[in-house]
Amino acid sequence: MGMVPLKESLFDELNDYVIRQQIQYDDCDIYVESKIANGDIAVPRVVNKLLKYIDCKLTFAFAK
Repeated sequence: MGMVPLKESLFDELNDYVIRQQIQYDDCDIYVESKIANGDIAVPRVVNKLLKYIDCKLTFAFAK
């Protein structure tokens, strides 16, 4: 397991890595955590931009 900060400056490198390593959809996950547990999670716009580069599933969670 690894974590990468969602910065647009890293998208090309991240995309290249995913292709070179042949990372499959089920092995890729964008984890979004909300600190406010009111039922809504606002996903940062950068997530949508990343999904144009690589196809990953999204996991949502509330922090306690």
